[in-house]
Amino acid sequence: MDGLSGAASVIAVVQIAGSICTLLKDYYQGVRDARGEIETLYKAVRALNIILKELQTLINAKTIAEPQDLLKDCRADLVSLENKISPAAGEQKTRLRLKKYLKWPLKRQEAEKKVETIEHHKSSIVTWLGVENLTNQLQQLDILEDIRQDIRSAEEEGERRRVINWLGDSNPSKELNQALRKKQEGKGTGAWLVSSDDFEKWMITPNAGYWLNGNAGCGKTILSSTVVQTIRDHCRGNPLKAVVFWYFTFTDQKKQNVSAFLSSSIAQIIAHRREIPTEIQDAYDTCSQGTMSPDVDLLLELLRSVLPGFDDIYILVDALDECPKLDGSRADLLSTLAKIISWQERSLHLFITSRKESDIEGALVPSLKDMTSFWIKSLQPDDITEDVELFVNQALEEWIFRRWSADFKSEVKQTLSTRTQGS
Repeated sequence: MDGLSGAASVIAVVQIAGSICTLLKDYYQGVRDARGEIETLYKAVRALNIILKELQTLINAKTIAEPQDLLKDCRADLVSLENKISPAAGEQKTRLRLKKYLKWPLKRQEAEKKVETIEHHKSSIVTWLGVENLTNQLQQLDILEDIRQDIRSAEEEGERRRVINWLGDSNPSKELNQALRKKQEGKGTGAWLVSSDDFEKWMITPNAGYWLNGNAGCGKTILSSTVVQTIRDHCRGNPLKAVVFWYFTFTDQKKQNVSAFLSSSIAQIIAHRREIPTEIQDAYDTCSQGTMSPDVDLLLELLRSVLPGFDDIYILVDALDECPKLDGSRADLLSTLAKIISWQERSLHLFITSRKESDIEGALVPSLKDMTSFWIKSLQPDDITEDVELFVNQALEEWIFRRWSADFKSEVKQTLSTRTQGS
């Protein structure tokens, strides 16, 4: 067999191994209880694929002949594995349907046997090649890093960006950045909240809710931005964790309705996906390639479809009370949150801030009680005294205030502290 036909044969085996790696990454994101087995099998197949590509390079260069028997046996075992882990024919619209069914088809002993078989093929080809310089490359294999790389590559794709922009037309980053700038002026504010036992339990408890309520002007938005920043740091670099945030605000009508909140939430979640989920792509196509907006029912369906597959999804909703009450938007929002909670999604961590108003309390508390665990924190003046003092002390150190007397500065501190109590 000449070099060209030999290379084509190797290419076929490389393609099968690559397809298996892709399937395994989908399973890794979608199946929590078998990740150890999936990762071990992934590393074995990925390492074999690297060696096969090295073999392909040498055959292309006509440096060596094709090891026909080795490749034949290797291909047969890879095809067997691919058939075993591929979704059933009725589920094959795309391989992303795997995330919806979330069932790993191999038993532990069967997976271990597959790993042994792959390792045998890898060793045989390495021995045949006499390749020793791949050791470091093979030792650095990491399925999470490969998933992160897939996400980075996907971010550059135009279609993906169009779909995300269609969903995320109302971007909450402006409100977050404004709050973070205010927080920067009072460095260290909010540390008491994110270091509290209740908050730390909320972060790690499956299906958990937290409602932070308080009077107007007591710093809830800055506190919620501290929470967003803390959760972002917690999730950074882990594609199995995602953080979603939304700021309801009186100053922007686009950010006062349920549809905008749901659309943005979905967009933020799929930004953590390697590919656009089938359900999202179908909805985009149905809505005239993104020229029409989806209704609330469809958005809820889409949100529910993208939650599985994550270890943790943190959804943070700030200033729920700024969702208008008179036009029914707030009632719709409270009903929507109740529906999301009713899904009993294990990965969900819900954090909400608002004033303690009767309609919010009456709807939200019963819903939170349906979660596995929940915490309610009513901000008291003593809670934020330290934050106020920290912020004011830092501000009064600015050069513009240096001519003020100590007595006048003390009066300013007292006045500002009183105002933060909602007086």
